[in-house]
Amino acid sequence: MLTYASEHADSPEIPVAKMQLFVRGQEPHVVDVTGEETVGQLRAQLCALEGLAADEARLSVGGVALADDVLVNSIQAEVELDVGLLGGEWRAAAVWDGRRRLGVAAAGE
Repeated sequence: MLTYASEHADSPEIPVAKMQLFVRGQEPHVVDVTGEETVGQLRAQLCALEGLAADEARLSVGGVALADDVLVNSIQAEVELDVGLLGGEWRAAAVWDGRRRLGVAAAGE
């Protein structure tokens, strides 16, 4: 868990605002943050919880990757922890127009 120091840490009258982030990874996590952290700091914390190397994972919202310099307090939705997968195969597929073969295109085009 990340710890945070305030410039008024010795003053009990000033509470540090916290929020909870719900993160879907291999297991769901609830992370308490102040909102002043960056996505890069959150990703490092979650990778430690999941036992992953920080460069293997990315945080995304709705399938869109979040940049490391985005502040956590700007995230208004559920965050997903994604891990890149190795592999993938490119294969040629014939393109047909009714009765004739037009050429070869990459699969998925």
